[in-house]
Amino acid sequence: IEHARRPAPPSRAACRLVRRYFAALSGHHYRAYRLLLSPGWRARQTRAAFDARYGAVTETAVALRSIAPISSGQLAVRVSYIRHQRHSRGKSCADWQSLLRLARSDGGFQLTSASTRPARACQKHHT
Repeated sequence: IEHARRPAPPSRAACRLVRRYFAALSGHHYRAYRLLLSPGWRARQTRAAFDARYGAVTETAVALRSIAPISSGQLAVRVSYIRHQRHSRGKSCADWQSLLRLARSDGGFQLTSASTRPARACQKHHT
C-alpha cells in the first residue's frame, strides 16, 4: 500500500522539473532556467526578457495541483503559488496559477510552454 501512494516515475520527474523551474525563477538564475526549456522555447527566451519578467519577482508557497497526460510523452501540470514583486511603488503580491506543458526528454522532462495568470491579490498575511 505504501508503494501505491508514491507518484509514478513520470510524476516524480515532473515534480523535479517544477521544483527546479521555480527555484530558477525565484533565484533569478537565467542559465538554470534555460536548461529546463525545450530547444524551441529556449531559442526565444533572452536574458533581457528573463530579467524584465522575473528580475524583481519571488515565488513562494508553490503547490502542484494536478498532473495529467495530454499526449504521448507529454504532461500538463497545474501549479499555484504566491508571486511577490518589488516595484517603484513598493511591494505587492498575488496568488497565481500556471499551466505548464512538459515533454519527455532524456529520461526526464523539458518545459515546452507555460501559461500563467493571477488568481487574486494576496491576503494581508501573505505580504
